[in-house]
Amino acid sequence: DGIVDRLDLDSDNDGILDIIEANGVDENNDGRVDDNTDSDKDGLADVVDANDAQADNLTNMEEALSITELPVPDTDGDGKRDFQDVDSDNDGISDLVESGSNPKNDANNDGMADGNVDENGIPTIITPINNPVDTDKDGIDDYRDNDSDNDGILDVIEGGGDDENNDGMIDTIDTILDGSKLPDTDKDGRPDYQDLSDVVSDDYLYSVELGDSATIDVLANDNTDTLVIATLQIVGTENPGDSLVVKGQGVWSIGKDNTITFTPEDGYENNPTPIQYAVENSIDGGQEIATVTVKYKAQVNEDVKIANLSQPVNVVVLANDGGDIDASSVEIVLPEGFMEKNPNAVLSEDGKRLVVPGEGSWLVESDGSITYTAEPGMEHINPTPISYKVFDLSGNELSTGTSIRVESNTVVGGVSVTNCTEVCDPYETSTIPVLNSFGSLIMMIFGGVLGVLLLGRDKLFVKKS
Repeated sequence: DGIVDRLDLDSDNDGILDIIEANGVDENNDGRVDDNTDSDKDGLADVVDANDAQADNLTNMEEALSITELPVPDTDGDGKRDFQDVDSDNDGISDLVESGSNPKNDANNDGMADGNVDENGIPTIITPINNPVDTDKDGIDDYRDNDSDNDGILDVIEGGGDDENNDGMIDTIDTILDGSKLPDTDKDGRPDYQDLSDVVSDDYLYSVELGDSATIDVLANDNTDTLVIATLQIVGTENPGDSLVVKGQGVWSIGKDNTITFTPEDGYENNPTPIQYAVENSIDGGQEIATVTVKYKAQVNEDVKIANLSQPVNVVVLANDGGDIDASSVEIVLPEGFMEKNPNAVLSEDGKRLVVPGEGSWLVESDGSITYTAEPGMEHINPTPISYKVFDLSGNELSTGTSIRVESNTVVGGVSVTNCTEVCDPYETSTIPVLNSFGSLIMMIFGGVLGVLLLGRDKLFVKKS
């Protein structure tokens, strides 16, 4: 920063003043000793002078440091003293972050506060730290503590770094982990390395039979020693033990054995929206929160869409399906007999695009839906139905055997008609419009009126005769 360390009150720009990193006291947070009385007039304040009765003949900085009462620690023993080291304990988490500063103050993740410094070398973007965080209250500040929360898991591991020799220091020299992305498994706002309680983990239950209730022992993967079990509560309810009703899906309830059960409404065969549960942390009184996810066995159903084929038609094929389906895995499948009818059709290797000369093209979109675009001049011809396959979240292939049918919706004399009925052979393309119910009614009325007119004409003719 252009200010030499002997004149710089924060030599490494980590937001912790040098006097603090030397274990000194600075109540007014100005980076200097609070009482600058110098009895022997040797330039060292009495509070840091080993011999304040007799002047010391200091010849260099090293000599001055050797006789002061303040130590100059090198916590990780890497040859860089803490006041010049942006990661004093070498756990991969910068001193700036571990001391309590916002990681956003170090956007480039170099361990030093961004922006300018004042005339004393103190970063202007943050207020200097004179009381660094000591999460486990063991007398060792987090920036010097390899296990800040004293949970037996080293900070370097909880921060997402590598430590093959298990010495608490990150294996890759001078690596600084991104302070804004440190793991927070239970999503409680405290990164894992500073989380006093053992983490409560999210819960998942897959491949539940359709229509069945799903019960999960949500505390089985948590450490209940630090939890007040009686406070177990579904987030969104008023009191511990209350049930949560999700309209259109079902009911989430807490059992006497502290399990959580989802009971679907009759006929509901899709995956319920995940919920969260909260339980009090006995150490600090805070709430630990985890998510509960239930996935039912995947199911697929036939898709039929009647539309105006002069425009691309999008079919959301998974909308009437259910279970733990991976939407990104949808692929087009050609049913039996398809190639005999369309020998020139071309299906891409990834199953995402099908071109059928004389009909049009099919494309699997990124959301798993499938779009059919009719070839110009073929807007009134029903395309040959296709099928699709999809995988569940566990990677199991679901061969659907179901068809996707897109039928032309045209207008004849102001009446909407289709080229196929529900009972037609999907591989027989009809070019003769078949009237729908409304169209048939119109034709009946028209025929009746015409009959009345003809009958009246016949009677008139007889009378005249």
